[in-house]
Amino acid sequence: MNFNAEPFKPEAQQAGKTWARIVDDLLRLIPGTGYLGLAPLRAAASCSARSFNSIVYIDNPDLPIVEVLDHHTTKYHLIVANLRYHIELTVSSKNRHGMHDFHLLSSHVDSEKRREEYTFVSSVTSTSLNIAIRPPEFEDDDLKDFQESAIRERYERFKEQKPSASCPHAANCYSTLFKIIRQPLISLEPKEIMIGNPTLNININPDILTKVHFTREDDRGCFVPPHVYEDSEEATQTRRSMVRQLLEVAVLAQKVQEQTKQHIFPSTYQNAIPLLKNMMRCNAHPTANSVGAPMPPLSDPEYSHYVALGAAEYFSDELIMERFQLQSHNDPINTHYYMEALKHIAQTRNSEDLQIKVMELLSLGIVPLSDVNEAYEQFGIDTQSQNDLDEDLLIDSYRDAIKMDPTSKSKLSKSLKVIADTRKSEKLRQFLSMDSMDVNQAYAYLNSGSEADDETIKVSFDLKSTELGEDNDELAKVALLRIAENRKSFPLFHHYESLSFGTLPEFPLESAYQLIGVDRSMDVQSIITTFEIRMNDSPEQLLSLRQALRTIGQHLGSNAISKYLETGSTDDAEPEGGKIWPVGLNNIGNTCYLNSLLQYYFTLTPIRQAVLTYNESPDKEDITDTEALRNKKVGGRLVPAWEVKRSQECKYHLSTTSPDHFVIGYLSELFNELIYTNERWVSPKKDLAYLALVPPTDESELQILAEAKKEAPPPPVPPRPTNNASPMLIDLEDSEKEGSVANKENEPPKKDEASTEERELGGIDEDEDTDVQMTEGGSEPVVLEGQEPPATQTQEDEKKEEKQQEEPKKVTQEEQLKRIDSALFGRQQDVTECIENVLFQLEASFKPKGYEEDGDQVDIVKELFYGANKQTLESAEDGSNRREKTERFSSLLVDVAEGPRDLHDALDSYFGEDIVNLEGGKTRRSVTISKLPPVLQIQVQRVQFDRVNFRPFKSLALLKFDETMYMDRYLDTSDPEIISKRRQVWAWKVMLNDVNSQLERLTARQSNGMTIKDTLMATRDWLKSSNVPDLSVSAETLETIERQAEKLANETSELQEKRKDLESKIKNQFQDMKKYGYRIHSVFVHRGQATFGHYWIYINDHKNGIFRKYNDEYVTEVPYSEVFDESEENTATPYFLVYVREDLMDDYVEALVREPVV
Repeated sequence: MNFNAEPFKPEAQQAGKTWARIVDDLLRLIPGTGYLGLAPLRAAASCSARSFNSIVYIDNPDLPIVEVLDHHTTKYHLIVANLRYHIELTVSSKNRHGMHDFHLLSSHVDSEKRREEYTFVSSVTSTSLNIAIRPPEFEDDDLKDFQESAIRERYERFKEQKPSASCPHAANCYSTLFKIIRQPLISLEPKEIMIGNPTLNININPDILTKVHFTREDDRGCFVPPHVYEDSEEATQTRRSMVRQLLEVAVLAQKVQEQTKQHIFPSTYQNAIPLLKNMMRCNAHPTANSVGAPMPPLSDPEYSHYVALGAAEYFSDELIMERFQLQSHNDPINTHYYMEALKHIAQTRNSEDLQIKVMELLSLGIVPLSDVNEAYEQFGIDTQSQNDLDEDLLIDSYRDAIKMDPTSKSKLSKSLKVIADTRKSEKLRQFLSMDSMDVNQAYAYLNSGSEADDETIKVSFDLKSTELGEDNDELAKVALLRIAENRKSFPLFHHYESLSFGTLPEFPLESAYQLIGVDRSMDVQSIITTFEIRMNDSPEQLLSLRQALRTIGQHLGSNAISKYLETGSTDDAEPEGGKIWPVGLNNIGNTCYLNSLLQYYFTLTPIRQAVLTYNESPDKEDITDTEALRNKKVGGRLVPAWEVKRSQECKYHLSTTSPDHFVIGYLSELFNELIYTNERWVSPKKDLAYLALVPPTDESELQILAEAKKEAPPPPVPPRPTNNASPMLIDLEDSEKEGSVANKENEPPKKDEASTEERELGGIDEDEDTDVQMTEGGSEPVVLEGQEPPATQTQEDEKKEEKQQEEPKKVTQEEQLKRIDSALFGRQQDVTECIENVLFQLEASFKPKGYEEDGDQVDIVKELFYGANKQTLESAEDGSNRREKTERFSSLLVDVAEGPRDLHDALDSYFGEDIVNLEGGKTRRSVTISKLPPVLQIQVQRVQFDRVNFRPFKSLALLKFDETMYMDRYLDTSDPEIISKRRQVWAWKVMLNDVNSQLERLTARQSNGMTIKDTLMATRDWLKSSNVPDLSVSAETLETIERQAEKLANETSELQEKRKDLESKIKNQFQDMKKYGYRIHSVFVHRGQATFGHYWIYINDHKNGIFRKYNDEYVTEVPYSEVFDESEENTATPYFLVYVREDLMDDYVEALVREPVV
């Protein structure tokens, strides 16, 4: 089996290992090879089924062999007995149960110092693991003094000082050294050892004491032991070194005893494998042989399959299958390798369960490596050439093979599909999908016909895509593309390309020129003409040719090429008669919603004028006024000076040479272009897009993450608290949550009493052990990816506030470009998120005109967009215990529900009265508007969550809205007549809900596809016409069925009339209240699904009596019927509505502001 897959590039390896696998790898460790850090597939290529290491430890609670660093973190000191290499293993985990899936996070092999270190993380159990491999503490020269000749020489020299002593064996000498090292590890007050001590001088060379961290003091004639429990890093490192030396001495003594057959030194160490397995609860894992029968020995190739899955050979079939699923999920590009391993394990074990699983996986299209190699062989490609093979060459080989033998197409298609799935190649998959579907199948798939026009085809596609769901609509896209190719319809091509953004092939500029066959000297019309020739000559390359032409058009800034690709026409797009017309905005990368927002703000006169005159405005915030900035509060939080500066000075400026640019500066430049340019469209600067899309707090978090080197960003921090006041809020009192993590300090070692023999050697204990708790305090826990170290909530809040107050550090231009590209192509905010961010930065740029009660500043944004809601709670019986709470809002959130519904019906669900049960009993809750804004923004909630399929989806339910809307009914008032009307509406709505429920029961279709009434009538008709023998039905029975069906029909009719009457009453209840009128100004529209699609905006030019559609570069006049389209097949749905107070329309709105420079 060839496991030589490409090495993993990400920060953490995708493929993982179980703890049991890591333990087995330690048993096969060869220092210096880096084997422990190899990815499972790499390790499998060089593994050995035979283990050759012995890992041991000293099981003595007095010694710090096991260090408890905190509640969740433990360090273990082990030794590879046959190599004398040390293993220091640190585990941090709150949950050591379950199957750990460890992924290598970092590795370091220092060949010169003979050290290795590996860090693993398990996201499954939130566990981190650090393994440090260290060389022997004692060199070979140090051990010469323990040879028999050296021992005899020392004995002869010092025996006169101790006549009772006999010549010691090597084991005695190691025992003496063991006790010398051990003594400082078990005592806070270790004893000094006299230099002339005869026991010391006979058993060891005293010079080795300096090696074990004792200090020789000749003037005092003694060796001074180290104090290893002092609170310092040096003491900690000394203690750990002495632990390693202790382990090493024990191993050396045991080796000598085995060689000499003497048993003087007591066996102090034990096999560490049971400890290691129990450490992560491996003993609880189900095994392959539950009866306890030994596993048959495996060959190296057989063993390699377990290594590839990160498993142990004794795992049960269920665990083996779980390992396959995890490896395939985390490392999908190498699934075929893991499938090969699973297949061989199933065969080696002769496991019926695993073989069935393999067959199931094969039926799902998951193939093993052997099948992949066979697929490549179909095209004459060997295993050595697979990874470097160009996909275009594969496609060419496929086409050539079919030309040579058309009957082989089915077999070759299957082989190419295997290769496409293995390589995860969208290009090959797209090619196969396109290759297998013809135009007739495409029409049938979209439930359409060849007679349908392009717009109908678009609608058919949108309906099919919605039906399938965004994760399953690839075939619908292929069908759309096939029809576009058949018709050579540029509008359909353009629709397909907008849906496939980011997946289509991209061409460098030179490659684009070469593909079309043009050069830089040619004009636009000549380039288009050549393109059309190439399109007719090579229709199969039309999609690539279009992408190449788009690249050239973007380079030239050619509106003609852009328009041609969208419409297929090169006709002049200038409005009829050359009249003045608004300017479009180029989509610079996933910014259609931003373009809509910029056009909207441009037409609001107060915003446009404030932006254009900002530099001369007395309201411009002074960033040098530190006292004023100290109290600057926007969106419920204090705004640090660096955020104000960010809104005024752009650090990410790449487009011009001037450093004095800021959010409003970029807006001012853009607004000036929209007024004075002669072009039909202009491009917003990327800097503006970045600042509009990325909240300042996200930028601060980005800096924090970069410093922490974390891989995954935390959830984005909103730029301000949401201003969509919720009518469901009941608690009128602010609440706080408190939480902290207690930290206990570890206890130091206790004092001990020295024995007689200890005193003889200055405190070396020969026989007895003392119970001492050995732990290390004050250490930080290992921080896992995506986790924070234990801290109190207050500490976290303070740290977060400090970071937000700090200005992010300056970054390189390369990093600036990356952040801008990420903002343009990686962020998927909707219009409302973008509005929140832009408004925040506008507010941050202006001085406060005053302050709200909560300290928030009053400014042009607050004056223009902000209103206030009032929520009132009072006893439903007598109006007592009245409580009120007022909240600002910048937009109202309405739900389309199941639809269809009109805007007033949706707002009625937001405002109004209802009865809720609180602790004090039945409580009347009402929500009203205490202050209306000049510009009323309404967000339409369309994204819902499918709890069956566990995914978001977009509701296409119809929301009807009128050109003029009156808000009188929602205003806060004490007028008893209006209050009575509202309560009457609420009572009618309760009745209407009841009527609708009854109608739904009567008209719902049963499992047979018929209503209850229809079922009764069908039963009657069958009984009347039945020729079944012995079936006698009386006339009375038939009459009873007919009467019941008629009763149901009458009941349904009465309910429908009652519903109609109630709806009419609700609709007309406030017809006479038309004091506070608002006219429609803008309609943000979205076509697509919950997580992708396209935005545009309709803007009402009330002075000229028309609506315009702003669709990125294109601005066109549209009929009212398109803006207020209520047809069921319309998939372009309103997402955000903007109304302006009627009496302010002329002063606040100007849709056409143009003075093109001649």
